[in-house]
Amino acid sequence: MTRSAQERNTGWPEWASDATPRDLRKRKSLFGDFCTWMATNVPHLWSGTSEPGYTPEMLERHLSSLLAISSELNAHRILGNWWDTLLSEGHRLKRWNIRPGSQRVKLPPERAAFVRRDFQLLTHLRPIEAAFLDRLCRPLDQRQRYEAFLISALLNGGILSLGRLDALLGLRADAVQAINGVLWATLNLPVPGSERARPLRWYPDALTATLLTKALESGQLSHPANPTGTDRAALWTRLELTFKRLELPPWQGELRDLLRAVRVATALSTPGFVAAYLADDLESHSLPDLVFQRVLGASLPGGDEPSAEDKPPDKPSVKNDLSYLGKSVTIELSVNFDPDLPRKSQMSIARLVCKALNNRKGAIDRLKEIIEENQGRLWPITHALIGWAMWRLDPNCSSGKIKASSAQTYFRTLAVHLIFEAEDLDLLDLEIDDFETLYELAARRVDSEFRRAYFWGRIRDFHDYLFLGGVPDIDLRELDGWVATGSVRVSANLVTESDFRRFAQALEAEQIHPAAETVLLAGTLGYRTGLRRREIQLLRVQDIHPGPEPFLLIRPSRLASLKSNASKRRIPLRALLPADELKTLMAFHERRKAQVDEQDGLLFASPDAPWIPTPYSTLIDPVTALFTAITGKTGVRFRFHHLRHSFANWLLLALLSTDAPELLTPKLPFLDSHLLDRERLALLHACFYPTIPGSERYPERRHLFQVAALMGHLSPSTTCQSYIHLLDWISGRYLDLRLDHHLRELGGPGLGRLCGLSSSMPYKREYRDLTHSAAAFLRHHVAVRAKTLAPIFEQTPTPPVLPGLNDLIKPTLPTPSLLITLLRRYFSGTPIQRLEAIYLIPANAIKASAQAYSRMYAKQSVQHAKLTTPVPRPPRTKSQQEEYFKIVNKAYGSAVNAQNRSAMSAVAEALIQRTGPRTGKLYFGSKGRDFEMILKGLLLLGVDVAEMTLVVRCPEVIRESPDFITHAVNHANNLRVAIDYQPLEWEKREMKGVLLRLDIRDTRPTGQHWEGRVRGLNHAAAWIRLIDHLPS
Repeated sequence: MTRSAQERNTGWPEWASDATPRDLRKRKSLFGDFCTWMATNVPHLWSGTSEPGYTPEMLERHLSSLLAISSELNAHRILGNWWDTLLSEGHRLKRWNIRPGSQRVKLPPERAAFVRRDFQLLTHLRPIEAAFLDRLCRPLDQRQRYEAFLISALLNGGILSLGRLDALLGLRADAVQAINGVLWATLNLPVPGSERARPLRWYPDALTATLLTKALESGQLSHPANPTGTDRAALWTRLELTFKRLELPPWQGELRDLLRAVRVATALSTPGFVAAYLADDLESHSLPDLVFQRVLGASLPGGDEPSAEDKPPDKPSVKNDLSYLGKSVTIELSVNFDPDLPRKSQMSIARLVCKALNNRKGAIDRLKEIIEENQGRLWPITHALIGWAMWRLDPNCSSGKIKASSAQTYFRTLAVHLIFEAEDLDLLDLEIDDFETLYELAARRVDSEFRRAYFWGRIRDFHDYLFLGGVPDIDLRELDGWVATGSVRVSANLVTESDFRRFAQALEAEQIHPAAETVLLAGTLGYRTGLRRREIQLLRVQDIHPGPEPFLLIRPSRLASLKSNASKRRIPLRALLPADELKTLMAFHERRKAQVDEQDGLLFASPDAPWIPTPYSTLIDPVTALFTAITGKTGVRFRFHHLRHSFANWLLLALLSTDAPELLTPKLPFLDSHLLDRERLALLHACFYPTIPGSERYPERRHLFQVAALMGHLSPSTTCQSYIHLLDWISGRYLDLRLDHHLRELGGPGLGRLCGLSSSMPYKREYRDLTHSAAAFLRHHVAVRAKTLAPIFEQTPTPPVLPGLNDLIKPTLPTPSLLITLLRRYFSGTPIQRLEAIYLIPANAIKASAQAYSRMYAKQSVQHAKLTTPVPRPPRTKSQQEEYFKIVNKAYGSAVNAQNRSAMSAVAEALIQRTGPRTGKLYFGSKGRDFEMILKGLLLLGVDVAEMTLVVRCPEVIRESPDFITHAVNHANNLRVAIDYQPLEWEKREMKGVLLRLDIRDTRPTGQHWEGRVRGLNHAAAWIRLIDHLPS
């Protein structure tokens, strides 16, 4: 992209110019402060002095001082990135041996507010808690059982928000389920701005569960006391009535003060993020019912039906990919602009666009006028957003025309957030990871979950538009924070240890298959270390560091940058991988290291092409397909990203269990991860929280931060919002531990009175051994009572035999639409190495297809080529497009079968070598070269035999036809191709023999389809040349 203004000198050190950050221009003020501070405080580091003598401790102190120049979290992230970049470049140039320190994960600083007020509220709450416990030890009538359940859910059960309280009052009996004494209920939390509710699995503490079983026995939950959506005043009135009926001291204050007091009491004995989750200040999504049934190995009534959002989107056809070209709205992503434009100027233009869309008549013309009036004053993202709105207003839009009012809503949804995050970035320079980071950061700015779901739906449409302009496509469902548009639900799934063992055993049984080991290791790295698909695909040999404590280093490479500075991370392998899997990985690494002769290369690349990434169809898609077969139809379609979800859940649970092993007793049947073994828990604690031998151990507060760091997230809120799905169960276990402490002195008789048992029952064997733990005592009572209340569980059938790799690894080819994008960008001047890095197509294949296209279209005469090469595009009219897309779609479908490749290569060569791009005449020379193969290739491209004529031109002096003529004529007769004999008379050239020519005609006599036919054949020939140069 060209810019109309000269860039200013950034001030970045010349010795580190190869690592100059791309965002210096838009951070002028902050970068000026950075330069001043560096030159003043660490001049040797800033000037690149060899071995400046800094120790890691000194660098950490200097970095802390550097971050103090700004109070904004975003500025801290940028300053830390510049600091790490400078240190890394000096280390790479061997100017010093120091390296950047460990990654820093920070939350926005939250000033403690009303601390004194909190403890005043807690003082008022304690008498109510004591009075409630005393009231439970006395008889309750049928009505009071339900009232006691509500108060216990508030005081002990984790109902700490208005939304949860509202959903609790609407709880129905059919939403309550239990297994082995563990009872849960599905609460339907209201979503602001949406008529739909968000399902949340709620695990009450043991005391609340006991009271819930009593309420179920009395039938109080058959008809909910309150539908969802009640306002705050009505909720408070309902609670005040409940306090009065139970004869409890009244609460002197408002409902929000009561909820705040209960939250403070809960936070004193549970981790802070658990209290925040229970108060709905930290988002986390429960597993869908069908997924939960699968991991439980049980069948529950009333499970979720598969939603439309969970089904994979229909794969766009080649026509849909290409039909944008030649329309009235031109897609142009390369623009000229002034680099010193402020953000507020773009916001002003965005407001003009929204105003222009108020009137539905002539909206496209008004938007074109805005672009013309602001020529040179539009950032690329602003220009693209306006172009997207025009594209959706166009009647010929492949995604369907929308109204001006809808275009205004679409534009307003994205403009503010994307302009803020993208600023003046060149969209054509961004790679897959850059777009993923841009969309994730923009989505994080959206305030509510419902609006975020709508935002992701519009992002999908916007990126489809960008893809048509030449940017790489991405799968939004693999991004952090993605929410399904209609269901307002994160795609939550979980892989258990037994699921993974079945996956590994299926691949170990196919050791003879050449891809078995790489597919197994790809699945292992996704499940055990939480790597993304692209991180696994582009993992380098030198990123794995062997030794007594082997580790994996995720860092940028020449093929891809990282999604954010937090994505750069070091992953310990011995603590996370079982010994046998670690041994397999290190052995594979040693073999690959030997294959590249101790040089660098991609870990999962072919030995003869160490820098060509293995395509997803061979490395990632088989993993997804196998786990899909293992997990079955669970309402949520399995995706590779769900392995990363599983890693985050198991690791968080394991780290929490290092401090509180009682979290796992009792535990649900699916909690079978190898990270939860006692030996593994000790290894995890020693790895992540090393201590001096013999020193005292204290509970850690960094568990969630540690998981976020290993996931490559800047904030733990991202981890919770999109990845953690067991926080509901973890919160229930912490509530039980809190209840144990609260009722520790009650004893067997007191616990018996809470359960309504006879005076002798607590002394019998089934209860006597449980009096040491109030939660265990009450859970046992719930298990006994729930046998008559809980639904019948049936073990789900064993999944069928898993498919083999030969069935899973199907050859996938780049589509003809991708060829059009490659050629457009290649002829517009994009370096071929960049196209190779972005689209993962070998440079020699891109070059071969471009040469074939030039051979057909750029030839003006034998000596002189055309000054310009026409840009590849489908024809304009609908009738011509139908013929064009019929040919390119037929070419793609035929090329999937490897047996057709030789015939298709032959016809591609004939088409490329013919005399002009608009002719339908193919010549076979004096020897009739490859007639059968070329004829077969034309049939594979969709040309009917009725539309071809074999022309035999024979001089009069030759009486007998050569053998190749006879053979060709017989073959044509067998296929019912028309044959035309013509005399061959040349005045000035010597006639050496009989000549063959194959004429391709139009499908209609008037020639309406001819332009679509010849252009389809030409583009198909260039595409065949592309796939002929792909590695096998």
